[in-house]
Amino acid sequence: MEEYTNNVDDFLICMSTILKKRRGSVKLVYLGKTKEHEKVNVNKKRRGEHMRSREEITIMTLDEKMGVIRKCETAFVVDAMNLMGLTHWWVDDVAPLKEGSMMVGQAFTARLTRLRKNEPAINAYQLVDQCPEGKVLIIANIKETFLIGGNVVTSASNKGIAGMVIEAKNRDIADIRPLPMPVFSHGVGVKVLPSPIKVSFEYGMPIEMGGGKIYPDDIIMGDDNGVIVIPSEHLDEILYQLEMIVEVEKEAAAALKENKMDMDEFAKIIAKKKNLRK
Repeated sequence: MEEYTNNVDDFLICMSTILKKRRGSVKLVYLGKTKEHEKVNVNKKRRGEHMRSREEITIMTLDEKMGVIRKCETAFVVDAMNLMGLTHWWVDDVAPLKEGSMMVGQAFTARLTRLRKNEPAINAYQLVDQCPEGKVLIIANIKETFLIGGNVVTSASNKGIAGMVIEAKNRDIADIRPLPMPVFSHGVGVKVLPSPIKVSFEYGMPIEMGGGKIYPDDIIMGDDNGVIVIPSEHLDEILYQLEMIVEVEKEAAAALKENKMDMDEFAKIIAKKKNLRK
C-alpha cells in the first residue's frame, strides 16, 4: 500500500521522516504536523466524505437512492444527466400548483385512451386505486378532454401516493393546495370539453409527455423548477455524477457568500462540474 503527502508543503513541515523502500513501493510516515496543517487536512476530508464510490452506490437500496435525490434540486440532477449526454428527460409545460413542492418516486404511468367497443371503462378514481402507495401517478394524453378535480387528487393524497403529474389542468384549487401530496400540471382551469367518443384510462405502459418518454418505474422528480424523469437504467451513474455536482455547487455557494472572489476564480469552480467524474 502506498501513502503520499497531499503536496510539497506537507513534506516541508514534517519534523521527522522515515523513508522505507520495499519492492519498489514507497511509504512516507510524517510526525510533528502543525495544528493548522491538521485543520486543512480535516477540511479536505470533509469536502469529499459524502462522495460515494460506484460500488457503494450499487449496493444502496432504492429508498436510499431516492433519499439522496430528495436532498437535491432538479437543476443539479439535470446537470448530472447533461454531463452524461442524457437529454430531453424533463417534462415540458407542467409546474407545481403550490410553492415548496418536492416529489420523488417511481412512475406509475397512465394515459387516457379511446374505449373500444365492449371494453370496461376505468375512471379516474379506479386509476388512483390501482396506483401503489409511494409511487408518482403520471397521467398523459388528457389535455383538454377533462380536468382533474379536487376529489380525485384528495383520494390520491389519502392513499399515500407520492405525487401526481397531469398533462391537463386542475380545478378545485382551494381543495388541492392544502394537501400534503404535490401536484404538477398545466395549471388551473374550469373549462371542460367532453370527448365525443368514449374514453378510459389505461396504465402500466411507456408513455410520452411534454417531449419525453417515461417508462414504468422510472424515477420522477419534481420541485419548484418543474418535473424531470430519471431513467431507471442510468440511476446509479446519475447518482455518482450528482454527488460531484453537489460538492461543486456547495463550493460555489460558499464562494459567493464570502464575496471575496473575482469572477475568473468563480468560473474555475463552476468549470469543475463540466467534466465527468471518473
